[in-house]
Amino acid sequence: MTNEEEATEEATPEVASASTDETAVTAKDDASTSASDDSKGKGFRWILLPTLLAKFTIVLCVKFATDVVVYPLLWLYRLARRGKRKVVSGVRGLFGGKDGRVDVKVNGDSSSSAESA
Repeated sequence: MTNEEEATEEATPEVASASTDETAVTAKDDASTSASDDSKGKGFRWILLPTLLAKFTIVLCVKFATDVVVYPLLWLYRLARRGKRKVVSGVRGLFGGKDGRVDVKVNGDSSSSAESA
């Protein structure tokens, strides 16, 4: 082996250990940064928590109030519509009117062309 090859072999483990050291330093920096971020975020978290809970409570109250008003009105509307249909069909039945059916002729219907011929 020449001196250059020996120098290369000796340099290789040093480079590997240097990269390991850099990784360790980077990991320590990340840990210290996240610890400082946690300490900064704790105060912010305590400010946001009550406001978000209040907003959530208000939204649920508005939804409940809307449901209390809308669903009974919807039920009453459907009940009134059904009652109107029953009354109208009963009145038509009493006076011998049509039963509400409408004759619809579709274009290309074979029975309608046979009647006109």
